[in-house]
Amino acid sequence: MRRIIREEEYTGIIGTTERRALKYKLVYAAVIVLLVCVCIITLFPTLWVIMSAFKSTKEYLQVPPTIFPKTFEPEKLVKVLKKIKIGKYLKSSVIIIALSWFSSVVFNGLAGYSFAKLKPIGSTLLYRAIFFTMLMPTSMNMIPLYMTFTEFPIGGANLINTYIPIFMLTGISCFNIMLFKNFFATIPTELVEAARLDGASELGIFARIILPMSRPIIAVVSIFAINGAWSSFFWPFLTLKETGKQPVSVLLYNMSTVLREDEYMVLMLVAIIPPLLIFLFFQKKIMGGINVGGVKG
Repeated sequence: MRRIIREEEYTGIIGTTERRALKYKLVYAAVIVLLVCVCIITLFPTLWVIMSAFKSTKEYLQVPPTIFPKTFEPEKLVKVLKKIKIGKYLKSSVIIIALSWFSSVVFNGLAGYSFAKLKPIGSTLLYRAIFFTMLMPTSMNMIPLYMTFTEFPIGGANLINTYIPIFMLTGISCFNIMLFKNFFATIPTELVEAARLDGASELGIFARIILPMSRPIIAVVSIFAINGAWSSFFWPFLTLKETGKQPVSVLLYNMSTVLREDEYMVLMLVAIIPPLLIFLFFQKKIMGGINVGGVKG
């Protein structure tokens, strides 16, 4: 007979019955206060940028500073954006985001499909090697990668000042490969075998069967790819030398010594709006991203 657990019988870190005791009430209240303080400390820099962006120059430089603005100058936004000619930087950011999204979904998805369904000889060892690279410090591969981009092993082409390095780097993401592989493993193998019997190629199976059934994980990887491409600074700064090809993230660095401090706050506000909107609209998918990909190795 199925047992129904009543509220009084619920056990956890602090159960319902335990919370009635004074000492547990104090512990519960202390945890809530701690979490609120952490949230305030975490959100304060972003809130400070938002509140300072539209202050007048005089109020921004005022000592002691004002937390809540007494003046409001929305025209500063248009003035600063015209001054720095942000249009070309936004165009470059859109190109980088599109390339990063395409390579993240297609190439990482194909790698995940190979590990989950094709399973060629040595795939288990190769997957473990790829997983191991996630534990290596990023600084170890910076110089070899940059040397590869300055003189590509095939043909000896110089890829600096092109979008190809960004395209290649996002197309090989250990984390995304792991997400795709674990999700594809949950798709019934019978569907793949039936498509093979009907004469479908592996690419056809991937495009017509696997991808349409994988919208949740594609959405998660897309969110990570778009947000990461918008915030990416290091490789765009190293590989894109022409101003017309640099994204907004590099513009932030270049303008740090050119704009006044209050004008720089306006530029920072523009830079944080897209990630903020992405989080507000897709927070459930972002927080549940790893769970969507599964926990099986």
